[in-house]
Amino acid sequence: MTFRDKVFGFLPYFLLIVGGASSIILWRYFTMVNLKREKEHLQSLADETVYVFKNRLKTYEDAHYAGGALYHATGPISKETWKQWVKSTRLMEIYPGINGIGISVAVDKKDSLSFVRKFAREQPGYPITSMQKTPYAPDMFVIKFIEPVPLNETAIGFDMGSEPTRRKAMELSRKTGKTEITDKVILVQDEKKRPGFLMYVPIYQTIEVPDSLSRKENFVMWVYSPFITADFIKGLVAKELKNTISYISFNLYDKPSTDPDELLYSYVNSAPRKDDPYIVSTIQLYGNNWTLHVWPSQRMRNLYVTNQPTIILIIGMLLTLILSVLVYFMANTRKRAVEMAGNMTEELQKLNVELEKKVEERTLKYKEINWFYESLMQSMHEALLVLDPTFHILKANIRFHELFRADKVIDGLSLTELRNVEWSPVLRDVELSFKNNDTFEKEYLFNVSGIGERYFSITSIPIKQGFIRDQRVLLVISDVTDKKENEQRRNDFIGFVTHELRTPLSNLKAYAQLSERFFQQGKPEESFKLSTKLMEFIDRLQDLVSELHDVTKVTSGKLQINKELFDYNEFIDETIKDATLTYPEYRFIKRGETSVMVEADRYRINQVLTNYISNAVKFSKNQKDVIISVFERDGNIVTSVKDFGPGIPKENMPRVFQRLYRVQKLSKTEGLGLGLYLSREIIRAHGGKVWVESEENIGSEFYYMIPYHH
Repeated sequence: MTFRDKVFGFLPYFLLIVGGASSIILWRYFTMVNLKREKEHLQSLADETVYVFKNRLKTYEDAHYAGGALYHATGPISKETWKQWVKSTRLMEIYPGINGIGISVAVDKKDSLSFVRKFAREQPGYPITSMQKTPYAPDMFVIKFIEPVPLNETAIGFDMGSEPTRRKAMELSRKTGKTEITDKVILVQDEKKRPGFLMYVPIYQTIEVPDSLSRKENFVMWVYSPFITADFIKGLVAKELKNTISYISFNLYDKPSTDPDELLYSYVNSAPRKDDPYIVSTIQLYGNNWTLHVWPSQRMRNLYVTNQPTIILIIGMLLTLILSVLVYFMANTRKRAVEMAGNMTEELQKLNVELEKKVEERTLKYKEINWFYESLMQSMHEALLVLDPTFHILKANIRFHELFRADKVIDGLSLTELRNVEWSPVLRDVELSFKNNDTFEKEYLFNVSGIGERYFSITSIPIKQGFIRDQRVLLVISDVTDKKENEQRRNDFIGFVTHELRTPLSNLKAYAQLSERFFQQGKPEESFKLSTKLMEFIDRLQDLVSELHDVTKVTSGKLQINKELFDYNEFIDETIKDATLTYPEYRFIKRGETSVMVEADRYRINQVLTNYISNAVKFSKNQKDVIISVFERDGNIVTSVKDFGPGIPKENMPRVFQRLYRVQKLSKTEGLGLGLYLSREIIRAHGGKVWVESEENIGSEFYYMIPYHH
């Protein structure tokens, strides 16, 4: 066995020992770090709690001195004055935890009888009470009044000097001129007998504290407050400590000790454990000392409880084991690895040749597919755009350039850089579609530069490679302006038809009912007169239906023209004769003669001329002359009908032969707006044309021209 083999044999054990030792050291180190961080955090929270205690008591002390300022400002204080002042401070509302604030006075026992009588008059129902624990005291310290009364009613009239703990603090306060806090006491007004304390602030006749020799002579009263420790702590928890209290538990003791008999209050989120860090702080407060014992709550423990040391140990051991196994196998596999490397090199060379061949074949196939899709894209009638996630154009077909008059080279540009259309509404919808990976279709109205307003239907389709989403989106854009206009025409047509059919049908029904009523009343003559009117409405309905039928034929390309040869001059005379019978109150004047024979559909040409004449009558009710002119022009026969009505505004003249069009100022007249449209289509079917000449307030002249038979 070679030295190298011995090294490889010993190496796994060496790694195991070193790895285990390193893991234990790291485990111990991180455990101590966590414990230190937890204790530092606990110390900061304990310091914060001590600060909050002191700061809140300082606030209460300031309020007590403010009560003294009331005395210096107004003199002797009445019960009502004190009540109003306490109410105005809102002390219990703003700083909860205080049980009240009142005034206590010192009474010499020699004067006690007169004081008791006066007190009975001022505070009826509140006798002077005493604990009688200081029978040889020369004076009494009586609670004169305290607010709020409901919480402290049993304390009014109580001689606090009759109890040693209270007397000690009060005498020390009067003597030193400083605020004092008592040791632990039980308040007489607390029925639950919970631990508490009192704060005394001495008030003298002068604002400044007198010198020590004259303090007792100048002393006036104490402004004091009783505290139930539990309520005091709850008041802090509700405000200043509300963000801190969930991380700690604590015991608060009177005096610098942790004697259970001196416990003032215990706030426990979690019971203490042996391995918990803890902080003991002494709080010096107004002649007294409190002790705060703080330990972590479960919430704080959770912040610092970690499996990191254990994980490090496990990982270290696993790494050691893995490395040992690797070293072992490395020795046995090295030789085989060299042999396998030679064999694999040969195999890789073969695979490389085959791979190059496949890449070449797939490249050729990809080019063929790309050419096919490129040809398909360019031949589409719809405009196509391929965008990347930043809305830059990757590809656009020829139709897109045609629809939007885009520059020849737009690939790589952002869609917002195309100034011929405002693309912002589209981009918002495409972005939402891209995020949701779904398809949407929506119509937009664009104002295309150089073209005008056009409607476009845009479909956004995320591009996918199999089941995998690609980072591109395809926009399919169709110009649907004609479709929208056709839909609008259809809706207008239905609206016109509904309106025009409703009126004659309503009149027809009304006259029929009236005729029936006359007949039932035995008035056949009246009923017969109405039947004539009924026939007029029936004829009107028949004309409307005929117009609709003809429009349907024109629209579908099925309007039949049955041509025959006839004398056109004779045709004009017959039409004028029929018009004279139909409209006897009008005078129809013929101008011009012709001897030509016309090869045309006599019925349809009569329909056109009759429509011209009926329009002339309809729009010239105040003028009774209608002129029908006939003349030849370049192998065509021209016929016109002139009226002396209101005329047509110049801006409306190009549209008078459109379907459903009626001049707005004349739109109250009956009709569907189809007569002139049908006339134009009939004349076009004969190879002719129609036009109009008009002048407002003078009249209009409608023309049609058709070729005649040579």
